[in-house]
Amino acid sequence: MVHGAESMRQKSNHNRNVSGLTLVEMVVATSAMVVILMTMVPALAGIRNSWDTRQVNAEIIQNARVLADHLQRHLATASQITAVSASTDDNGTIEFIGTDGGTYRYAVGPHDYVQFGPTGNLTNLAGPVSRFQLTCYDGNDFATPTAEPARVQFVTAIATFANSAALGLDKTFTCGVYLRTAAIGAEEQEMIAPGIALKDSVSWDGVNAVIDSYRSSEGAYNSARAGANTCVSVNAIASGAVGLSGAATIRGSVYIGPQGNPDSAILLTGGAAVTGMRAALNEPVSIPGLAVPAGLSFAAYPGGRLRLTGNAEETISANYEVDEMQLRGNSQLVVDGDVTLLVNEAIDIKEWAQITVLSGANLTILARDTIDVSGSASVNPPAGVPMMLRIYVIGSNKDLVVDDDAVVQAVVQNPYGGVAISGSSQLLGKIKAARLVGGGQIHMDLDSDF
Repeated sequence: MVHGAESMRQKSNHNRNVSGLTLVEMVVATSAMVVILMTMVPALAGIRNSWDTRQVNAEIIQNARVLADHLQRHLATASQITAVSASTDDNGTIEFIGTDGGTYRYAVGPHDYVQFGPTGNLTNLAGPVSRFQLTCYDGNDFATPTAEPARVQFVTAIATFANSAALGLDKTFTCGVYLRTAAIGAEEQEMIAPGIALKDSVSWDGVNAVIDSYRSSEGAYNSARAGANTCVSVNAIASGAVGLSGAATIRGSVYIGPQGNPDSAILLTGGAAVTGMRAALNEPVSIPGLAVPAGLSFAAYPGGRLRLTGNAEETISANYEVDEMQLRGNSQLVVDGDVTLLVNEAIDIKEWAQITVLSGANLTILARDTIDVSGSASVNPPAGVPMMLRIYVIGSNKDLVVDDDAVVQAVVQNPYGGVAISGSSQLLGKIKAARLVGGGQIHMDLDSDF
């Protein structure tokens, strides 16, 4: 028992010697842990930011590769540059004609993404970017940018991609694109055959005044697929021989007479534009005089005057000499066969009247006087092909006038007078004349010949 009591006393003394954690010790320990955690948080944040930066950098590099590859595959095969922004523009745009004849565009769109696609139907390609800068050169001088789209043979694209990472930096990439089809030379391509050739002058004015191109072999004209391969020439070299104003546009190139100065002979005011080259011809374009072909016989049209009104319809399939030709109302003159009409007095086609040239047929009009097509009239309507109708004005100082909403599809020659296209009217085909005036729309058919 004594031994047991002694053992209990020893245990009691031991327990009194073992002390617990004091409040001070707990505060010190907690503070130490806080210090350690505060030291670790920035390190952990740095690791996280470093990971985010690497990930965003990888995405930027991939975006840059996509953009560069796309430019090399599409822009490099352009047959012609039709429009490009200034080399100082950070939101650059470039428009070109592709190998399929369609018009395509690179531009910075919503949310700062570089977009690509047919004009009017762009989709996101790469981005976001804070800069998309395009600088063009003609292939002979890589120090001086060119502002003439038709001369472009080399394009430098600079893109700065925004870095969204907290510690990330924006990255800039540069890509050079050589137009492989430029080896032929835009000037040589266009100088083969001007589609609108004038002796004296062009005066073109209006917000909707446009001259562009298309191919009738690919179907009816479609403004969404309109081309920019128009070639307009004027043999004159006087100051203002070509005058464009009021936002009028020629989607293609303009040439003046040999040894002329394009800077003074081609005057653009009020937002007017020529998207292609402005240069001088090496030689004047031939615009020969016209006369009734020798050996061609004509039957006299019954009564001498071809007049159709109301809903009248008449089909002709032989050559006729006509004193006067008037179509009114909803009347229609149908041509079935290879027909030539020699008209001695004025030709008036107005209201909703039509001349329809059937498939496989051809019509040639030899006009000694003025031709007036107005209202909502149509001559060789849109389903036709310009080559199916030839209009030759053989009278002196007589004009072809197309006004209001009228549509004419034809190859026109008027070496002694003018062609006037006004209002919302359209002429589809080709023209040789002394002068061109107005402000309607001309769609040059690349598949037609004079």
